[in-house]
Order: sequence, then C-alpha cells, then structure tokens
Amino acid sequence: MIKVSKENIIGGKRMEILLSYIHSDLLETHKQATAFTLLKAIVQREIRHPELNTIIRRVEELSVQAEIDYLLLLFIGSHPDGMKVEEHVEFLLAQLNYEMEDGRLSAIDTIHALFNSLVQSALDPVGLTCIIRLASRIVSEPNEKGRAMAALAMRRLLANLSDSRRNDGFMAAMDWLDADKDSIKAAGACLLLQLCLMEGGGAKEETDRERLRKAVQAIAVSLSSADSSSITPRTAILLIDSLSAIIGVLGKEGMKGAEKGLEKAYGVMEMWMKSKVVETRRSCCVLLGNLLTLGKEEQMDKACEKLERISRHEIVNAPNEAIKRSSCFKIAAAMALKTEEGGERMKMILDHFVPLLSREISRKSAASVVDELASLASEVMEVLKKKGGEKQVADRMITAMKESRELKDERRAERKRMIASDPVTAAKETIKKQKKKAL
Repeated sequence: MIKVSKENIIGGKRMEILLSYIHSDLLETHKQATAFTLLKAIVQREIRHPELNTIIRRVEELSVQAEIDYLLLLFIGSHPDGMKVEEHVEFLLAQLNYEMEDGRLSAIDTIHALFNSLVQSALDPVGLTCIIRLASRIVSEPNEKGRAMAALAMRRLLANLSDSRRNDGFMAAMDWLDADKDSIKAAGACLLLQLCLMEGGGAKEETDRERLRKAVQAIAVSLSSADSSSITPRTAILLIDSLSAIIGVLGKEGMKGAEKGLEKAYGVMEMWMKSKVVETRRSCCVLLGNLLTLGKEEQMDKACEKLERISRHEIVNAPNEAIKRSSCFKIAAAMALKTEEGGERMKMILDHFVPLLSREISRKSAASVVDELASLASEVMEVLKKKGGEKQVADRMITAMKESRELKDERRAERKRMIASDPVTAAKETIKKQKKKAL
C-alpha cells in the first residue's frame, strides 16, 4: 500500500505504530526481512517521521553484521533525512574496529559501496578522515581479505575525491613517512601505494606523476634512515613494495628528472638485500627488477654484477638454500624480457648469468636444492636464448667452461704448492672441504 499509493495513506499515529512494529521486528532475526521491505518502501516514498532516524541507526548497527547495505545506501543517498553524510560515515568508520572479523569485512564492504554512490561534493568533506582511517585499517587488519578490501575501498575513495582533497591525502602520507612510530610509517607507505594504483588516477596526469616522483624520494629516504632494529620486517616490506610499485607505474618517462630518487632507491635495495628476512630480500629483488628497466647501461652492469655476487655468496656460504639464487635468476629472466634483443644490455645479462645458470643445469648444487635450481635455470636459459640468441648464449657457455677449467687448474696448482710448503694446513683444508660436502 505504501509503495503504490499516490499519497501517504499512513501518517501520524498510524505511522508511529508501524515504525514501532518495524523496530521490534529488527530485533528478531526471523522477522527482519519483512521489516526491511517495509522500511525500503517508506524510504523510497521519502516519508518523514522522527522515529525513522532512530530505526536507521539500528539498521547501521545491523549492517555490520548482515547484508543490508542496499537499505542504508538508499537512505543516505535519496532520503531527505539521510543527507547528513558525515554522521553516517563516522559511524561506519568506527565499525572498522569491530571485534568480529565478519563485521569488519561487512563494514569495509558498505563503506566501499558508499564511496561508489556518493558524489564528489558529498565525499570531499569526509575524504581526509576516511583516508586516515582506511590507511590505518590496511596496516592493522590481520585478515588478508580484509586488507585487500580496505585497499580497494581506499582506491575508490581517492579516485572520487577532488584533486585538492587527494593532494591533502598525499601530504599526510609524506608526513607519516617521517614519523618515528612504525605503524604510522607503514600507513604512509600504504596510502602512497594506493594513490599510485587508484582507478582513474595513477600516473596519467602530470600532477599525479609529480606527486609520485616526490614519493619515490621520500620512501627511499625513510628506508635508508631506518634499519631492522627501528622498523618491523612488515613495515620494511610495505615500504619497499610501495617504492617498487610506484617506480614500476611511473616507468622510464615518468621518472625523468628524479635521478636523486633513483640513486637513493639503489642504495635502499643494496642495504635491505642483506636482511635476514626472506620476504624482505624477495621484495628487494622485485625493486631491483623495476630499477633496472630505468637505469643507464653502467647501472645495469653494476646491478647484474651485484646479483651475480649475491648468487655466488649463497653457493659458498649457504649451499643448502636456494632463495637468493632463485630470486636472482627470476630477475635475470624479467630483465631479459624487457631488454632489446642483441643490445649491450642483453650482453651484460648473458655475461653475468650464463655461467651461473650453466652450473645449476649441470646439477652441481647441494642435493636439497639441486632439482629446484636445475629446473629454474633451464627455464631462464631458454628465455635468454630467445632474447639473446642461441649462438650468443652458446658462445658465452663455451667461454664460461674455459674460465671454469682455468680456475680449476689454478686451484690445483695452488694446492700443490701448499702441500709442498705447508702439508699440515693443506691436510686441514682437505678435511674442512670433506666435512662441508658431507653436510
């Protein structure tokens, strides 16, 4: 009757009684469906009553626990009494700290839907508050799905805000990177990453590119002034991943004029590559891969040399581990795919990696990692052959074998000299080698 009538046939006392029944039905799960249907009809007809706001507050509370977003969004978006956006947003943001996981996820989902439905003029006044609360939630949310949902909601919000309000968020993130508190640094990195990835934004406009170039410098400075004792591994990884993603989105053209930021980023990569945390080193490898697509040839050669040293260090000092070598080999493949065929850069990749890959294909590593590394090395070698040319790869393999033989001959000669001059030390060295092989 409410839906189809041309006039409000229920008013005054009758509406008050009807609303009281709706309020009671909302308290009982099996009656909520009927209550929601009646409420929807009342909201769509824009019927006004003092008791209606009280009931909508109850709906907001329930929206954290049930799938009734459509009713709440309808009220906020179209009903005359629902135009106080700040109040409703503040309530929903408070639910981001809801104790139960399902409640938090429902609140994030509702907030995302609200950002989709509100126009820019309604979002701008609450924009900075939402940015701060969502960045904090991304950092503190223990559930991976919850973090992903909060990140999506953040990107939708940023895309729908005015450039002025978006810039406020950017300035807040830059300030957070300078904070002493670990979680605030992490929130700053998260916000910068979402600014980079946001729908309809990213690095399409020069204003956005300039922001991101400044972000590269700021994140690199923050990482270079910290160490494993001042920030947690998770914050370090967030900062490195954000730096890597921003550089990747900007690309070579977007990073023009940001040489100081790139130089700092290389320093950060080398510093954090030494971390004992596997995930941190892996993030550094991804960062290096993005840096190499931007750098000059001398930087490319230095980076390849660094990766070769990392791999050889693992061969000697951690032969039963494969994380560093596998990461370096994957970076080599990624670099090759992005490098021009037959160029000087491709030659650098072949010079540094073909000997290492040949060693793994020959199954010279420890038994615990030999299968994994041999398989990966074969795949990477195929990539190098396609991009660098089979003849060039074969020539480098021949050179590598010659270098290996020469090194072996030199070691044998040195061994003979040691046996002749200091047989005791030579015997100790032999025992040490045998023990190492037995491990």
